[in-house]
Amino acid sequence: MTDTEPVPAKTEVKEEEEEISRFSTPINDVHIDEKDFDVVVDGSGLIESILAGSLARSGMRVLHIDENEYYGGEYATLTWSQYNQFLKSEPANSKLFTEVPSQRGWNIDLSPKGLLSGGDYVETLINSSVGKYLEFKFIDRSLTYRSNTSSFVDLPSGKSAIFTSKDLAPMEKRRLMQLFQLIESGAPDEFKAKPIGEYLTEQLKMNKKVSDLVKYSILRLQSSDDLMTTEQAVALLKKIAESVGRYGPTDMIYSSHGLSELPQAMSRVCAIYKGISCILRRYVSEVNVSDGRVSGVTCCAGQSFSCKHFVTSTSAKINGASESTIPESRCILMAADSMFERPPAKKDDDDEEGSAEDKIYPHTITAVIAPGSISEEKCLPSKAITIFELSCETSSCPKGVTTIHLSSQISQEELTAIVLNNFIDDEAGKLRTASNAELFHRAFFSLPSVHQPDIKAASPAANIWRCPAIRTSDVDAAIIEGENMFRKIMAVEVELRGEVSETPKEGEPAEEEWVVDFEPTKFLDKLPDPEEKQPLANDPEAVLLGISTFTEPKPLEGEDDLAEEATSDSPKEENEDPDKAKETNDE
Repeated sequence: MTDTEPVPAKTEVKEEEEEISRFSTPINDVHIDEKDFDVVVDGSGLIESILAGSLARSGMRVLHIDENEYYGGEYATLTWSQYNQFLKSEPANSKLFTEVPSQRGWNIDLSPKGLLSGGDYVETLINSSVGKYLEFKFIDRSLTYRSNTSSFVDLPSGKSAIFTSKDLAPMEKRRLMQLFQLIESGAPDEFKAKPIGEYLTEQLKMNKKVSDLVKYSILRLQSSDDLMTTEQAVALLKKIAESVGRYGPTDMIYSSHGLSELPQAMSRVCAIYKGISCILRRYVSEVNVSDGRVSGVTCCAGQSFSCKHFVTSTSAKINGASESTIPESRCILMAADSMFERPPAKKDDDDEEGSAEDKIYPHTITAVIAPGSISEEKCLPSKAITIFELSCETSSCPKGVTTIHLSSQISQEELTAIVLNNFIDDEAGKLRTASNAELFHRAFFSLPSVHQPDIKAASPAANIWRCPAIRTSDVDAAIIEGENMFRKIMAVEVELRGEVSETPKEGEPAEEEWVVDFEPTKFLDKLPDPEEKQPLANDPEAVLLGISTFTEPKPLEGEDDLAEEATSDSPKEENEDPDKAKETNDE
């Protein structure tokens, strides 16, 4: 075993060399006839693609380009050869223990993220019918890390799960049930503007174990510095409660074939509405500025285009400088089995043919390690660590391989120390878990990429729009931020255009009059589909292909009693005398 980047199998060397040569093609020199645009979007990240699609949907002329040969930017999904090339181009610490079973069937996410089943992104996919381009797999299990046992336990994300949890004491269960009562009653007025942490400890009297469970595993905050207000937390809790059981047993789903399917689908909206999208292997090399505003851009291929708005990412360099962006430390493990303990086998499994060893353990799992849960000698992480474990069910890896993603805002050195000391045996090439599974490969790297084209600009410009990085474990923030930027761009555009005329200009054909179709209030409405027989928005299961209907378990015996106790302002103690309580009530 030696420290090296993954290498292709001997039988597939020729094919790999061809793919790598295509990857390294410098630029796309395809000539673009059109010269005038309203917006030039440089990059195909989550927010950039949302803006390209929504602005084109509202009648603006959009040119959408990306420097890479794939969609997604730092949220890209890479093939095996592209992944190898990425590791070679970045300051990554990678190691190949043994050859993977196959070089085919890989869709490796650089920054994996789930989708909240009842969240803003899913609702946008349904309402715009963009979801018909996509397939999803629901996440089977949600886990949280317990420092006292150094193990992962199932996250109680619903009333039934809270009632049956063996990890929670009766009083802790009541405190959690009280929290979920806020969904109906709303946040108390005196706590609405205060951080959710204060409400959990001061009002609900939660201990640190339960408080951390709520903040980092249920609400998925990244650190104690994330001062989400109680009012915001209650709104998110409502979405989470509506998401559990909508498509699967947990509150999240995952994009089949990788996260970059999302920006690719959004880019198609731009093409549908006559935008030029998305030209890969081409980027903006210079921004032309006139009177403090962008007047045009020049691409790396030498072509120049006029535009009124320029959209790029916060990590893009303009005159050698980029805006501050939160880095993300990443670890990718490729193993022969899950790093988590398997749940108890179902009774039906005994009736199936074949032994347990012959069966594939299907799993799509997410887990959270709260800040401070794992303490190293010189390392007490102040940020949460998010884990996504993906099997071949999500088309992210070939059969016989499990891909494990760890992401955090802690330093790369901290994440490396935690993984090497707690989860893998780097010398033996195995997981330090119950499965003791064989490791094929591991890699550590950071985002954003160190390689960014330097865009030249003569002077600062007011209409350069920067898309921030999304560092949450789900993609709802991309839709929220994308719509906010859409509204700002539209407000400026309406001011530039003045009054919108609904009649063609003199001497210009009506079908060429783009001002007629300018709709500044439309973000991502439903796409036209003449073959569609009924609105997809009324049938989300038909939109989110590949997700089977999941029925939420029926309430268990005694669960209603626990819920009633939770509604009380003063929960009963375990040793409370029932006769004494009756006398108090009579008085």
